[in-house]
Amino acid sequence: MSKKWYPDIYEKDDKETSFFTFTKTQQIDSTITEEGNLEIYTATYYLSDTLNEVFKPEKVGKATKGQYMILNTSHTPSVIYTFRYKLIEVSEGKIVIQHLTPGMSIYGHINTCYAIPPKRE
Repeated sequence: MSKKWYPDIYEKDDKETSFFTFTKTQQIDSTITEEGNLEIYTATYYLSDTLNEVFKPEKVGKATKGQYMILNTSHTPSVIYTFRYKLIEVSEGKIVIQHLTPGMSIYGHINTCYAIPPKRE
C-alpha cells in the first residue's frame, strides 16, 4: 500500500493538503501547509485480528492482514502511545477506518481515505 491516501476531511476553504502512505511497518502522515511547507509525522503500526489495548512492538511487520491496525505514535522506545483502528474496508481505491482509541474525542468516528484526492466543494 505505498500509494498516497487522501482523507475525506477537507473544508472548502482549507488550504492544506494531507495524505498518508504506508510501508510494511509505518504510517507516514504528510501535510503541505498553507505556506507550502511539508510536515511529516510517522507512526509504527501492525495489523492484528485482536483489538490490543497496548501496542506490542514484537508484532510490527509480522501480519500482512488483520481486522485492526494498532499504532504507536511515540518516537521514544521506552514510551508507547497506542492508537487503535478497525479496518472496515480496504480496497485499491479506498480505505475506511473507525477510531477505537478509548478516551479520544473522535472515538467511534469513521474516516475514509481515497487513492484519488477528493474534490473540494
